[in-house]
Amino acid sequence: MQDYKRPISTRIQHALKFHYDEKSKERYRCFVLNAEAFCSNQELPDNVSYKVQKIKLRALVKSYFLDVIKYKEYHFEPDLPNKTLALHSEDWMRAVHAEKEINHSKIFAFTVKWVMKHAPLSFWADSDQLLSVEDEARINSANARFALHMAFLLIGKSMYSVDRGHISRLTYHLMYRTIDERSMFGWIENMLRPKTSDRSFNVFLASPQDVVELRDATEDVISQINEEYPGATVKLNCYRWENDKQAGASSKIQDDIFKEATNKWGGGECDILIVLAWHKFGEGTEKEFDHFFTKFVDNEDKKFIFCRYAKAIDPKDVDGPSLARLDNWVKKHQDKYSPLNATRGSIADIEHYKTALGKELRVFIRDK
Repeated sequence: MQDYKRPISTRIQHALKFHYDEKSKERYRCFVLNAEAFCSNQELPDNVSYKVQKIKLRALVKSYFLDVIKYKEYHFEPDLPNKTLALHSEDWMRAVHAEKEINHSKIFAFTVKWVMKHAPLSFWADSDQLLSVEDEARINSANARFALHMAFLLIGKSMYSVDRGHISRLTYHLMYRTIDERSMFGWIENMLRPKTSDRSFNVFLASPQDVVELRDATEDVISQINEEYPGATVKLNCYRWENDKQAGASSKIQDDIFKEATNKWGGGECDILIVLAWHKFGEGTEKEFDHFFTKFVDNEDKKFIFCRYAKAIDPKDVDGPSLARLDNWVKKHQDKYSPLNATRGSIADIEHYKTALGKELRVFIRDK
């Protein structure tokens, strides 16, 4: 049994050559035929021409299978004797790459990802004649629509069996937003899952006032996720105290907030707690954080998300006692939870925060 103790890149190229060569050629032919058919059916204006860039088709097919190889080698563990010695052997490679298959959501996500990255369809006008708004929209969205066309084709599903509004929203996201693979897994699973009942999740947003931009970003992410589900089959109900707190409440702010959140949710309990902090941390905030912490951190039916903002603080705004209180709270609880984007620590960029939060929320929703 030969052992493959070689660099990862060399091993992956080995897998690509010996286990995916024929599949790659077949997939390339499939892309070429469908790309030509797709473009010829676009009813383009007379002054617009198109070209299918085959070099990009080859590149995206190779990229797709490299993703498949890396995903399989990370997630699949074949049942072989003496696993340590068998790792990366020919038997191991065969068991992982020839006998294991990725599911529909992975095929869909990897296909869409690489079609969008390589954009193999090109269009240009042969004259200065202006195009109609409809023609421009059709041309500008061509690669996104082709990506979805191929993704559905490769999983053996009809795109026309899916809610058209959902397809339109996904096309828009592909064109104008960054969608990571994990969220794409969720998109396709949600689209293909039988809609047996509506699901609702109550979200409590806990934070002091110094992280308003993170609170705004959180609402953007929640709105985006709600838009991903046609017919409100899933709904995230967010309670944000400065928006939802009723006028005339007593001075016991924290108690009022907890009661009003419950009232807003029709008596329901909180399902997702999002805790945000930067450098302001008073006694009221600490009480709010502690109120939910023990209920959420060890509860599989709940989701606890903590993010400490790492944006630079103006020295004149630093409140030493407040910052020390926050440091102590984090130190006290840090062994009981993983912060948002734990592998990189705190988050200083808003778009980075929105991407990380979106991943966490979509995975939680998908698993329920």
